[in-house]
Amino acid sequence: MGLADAPMNAFVREVTSIVINNRSPVEITKSEAELFNSLPVNDVIPALQEIFQNSPDASIESRAFDAILKMAAFDRVQFLVEFMDKASASWRAACCRRLATFPGRRAIAKLCDVLLHDDAPDVRYAAVEALAVIGDETALAALAYAAENDTGQDYEGFRVADIAQQTLQHIRSKAES
Repeated sequence: MGLADAPMNAFVREVTSIVINNRSPVEITKSEAELFNSLPVNDVIPALQEIFQNSPDASIESRAFDAILKMAAFDRVQFLVEFMDKASASWRAACCRRLATFPGRRAIAKLCDVLLHDDAPDVRYAAVEALAVIGDETALAALAYAAENDTGQDYEGFRVADIAQQTLQHIRSKAES
C-alpha cells in the first residue's frame, strides 16, 4: 500500500466502523449496503472482517457478517465456506442458511459436506434446509445417506433424517417436472 492509499484506507475504516457500530437493526439497511459497495472492496472487506472477528458485541458482529455478505464484488460463497471450517456450531448453522441464497455447485457441495460430516445436528438440519432451497441432483446421494443414517435432532426435536427425506423427495420431484 502506497502513501496515496493510506487516506482512503483510513476513511473507509472509519466509515465502516461508524456504520457497523450502529446497533439497530441487526441487518444492515439497503442504503448502508449501497454505501459499502460504493467504496473500494479491498479496503471495506478487511475493515468488516476485523470488526466481525474482534467485536465482543453479538449485534455488531452480526451486522459486520451481514455487510460482508452484501458486498457484490466479493466472493461471498468462498468466505462462507472458509469461515464454516473454524466457526462455532451456531455460526456454522447461520452460514448454511446464508449459503441457501447463493445457488451453485460450490454452495451445494459445502452443504452436502456439512450434512455428511458436521458433528452438530442443528448444523446438519440447517444444511438440509438450505439444500431444500438450492439443492439439485448433486445433493441426492448426501440426502439419501442422511435420510437413512442420520439419528440427530435439531434443538426443537425435529429429526435430520426426516427433513433429509422430505428434501430428497422435493429435489427429485423438481427434477421430474
